[in-house]
Amino acid sequence: MLNKDISFLFTLYFLIISLAGITFFFIIKILSPDTGEIIPGSTAVIMGIYIIPSYLIYFIPFVAFLSSVLVLGKLTIENYLLAGISLGMSAWRICSPIIFISVLVTGISYISSIYLGPMGWKKFEKKYEEVKIESIISYGTFHSFENLTFFVEAREDNQLKNIFLNYAENKGELVLLSKEGYIDRGKIVLRNGSGGLFSKERFYFFEFEEMKFPISILIEKVKKKFFKKSLSIKELFQFARKLEKAHFNPNPVIVEALERLIYPFNTLLFVIFSIPIGFTLIERKFSLNLLIACVYYLLFFSLYTGFKVLSNKGVINPFVGISFPSCFLLIFVLLLSWFKRTRIYRKG
Repeated sequence: MLNKDISFLFTLYFLIISLAGITFFFIIKILSPDTGEIIPGSTAVIMGIYIIPSYLIYFIPFVAFLSSVLVLGKLTIENYLLAGISLGMSAWRICSPIIFISVLVTGISYISSIYLGPMGWKKFEKKYEEVKIESIISYGTFHSFENLTFFVEAREDNQLKNIFLNYAENKGELVLLSKEGYIDRGKIVLRNGSGGLFSKERFYFFEFEEMKFPISILIEKVKKKFFKKSLSIKELFQFARKLEKAHFNPNPVIVEALERLIYPFNTLLFVIFSIPIGFTLIERKFSLNLLIACVYYLLFFSLYTGFKVLSNKGVINPFVGISFPSCFLLIFVLLLSWFKRTRIYRKG
């Protein structure tokens, strides 16, 4: 009966926290996407669903960890754990349902990381390419994106009124002004306007009857930000070799591949880690233990993020930098389990 209660509670807490986290993800990440203000709200929601699997590898370990601590805390408060130990059950036997479910969840995390994540980003890419230029423009508002700033006062039928466009690069800056224009296949076509080309060496002004500017260049630049997300692990390593041959930094691509292989395993490690934390609720207040659990995860994630940054920059070998935090966690969990075994892992 106790095993069924633990399985039910763990699954229930996991689902509740997951739904709350996904909702928060949509509010923060999707409704204010990294891609800027160029995606309509309804389209952003669909695209957000596509990329959820790739973010689950960071989310699932924390949810499983927190769910396990919550379950053990509830059972401790209601004296179920004390009753189980009194009946001669070991901590591992009592927590076996949690460990079993966490193994399944770890498998789901690997499937999301290796298969569903890249598949979702490919669909995201395809959907992103379908975003119409018309949806990019809010009339009467200045838009700044990357090194492009543009303004369109109004639209009447298919004609744009009073267009301003500024495009800056290292070599110089282009400014275009036009009283009218229209949109044609990913380009803003300016008519009967003037412009200026400025650089450190020279500048000159000109007039034109018609000039086309490819606003779709924005989409290509943004796609570069999530390009590696849509690649499989095999393709990432192949791409890294090409970058290395071309004398570019391959480390961010290698880190992306290793992260998909290693980080999901932390789900199982954190659930095992939660057992000694959960059982020591007998000695401390539940709210304090829950806070300590959150602090432990934040410390680990901070450590992982630090090593990931160093690996991206090449300060540390990516194979060492990405695997070290998980190896450190594994050793810490084993030492903590051994330290606590005389008090909570003994029978009776």
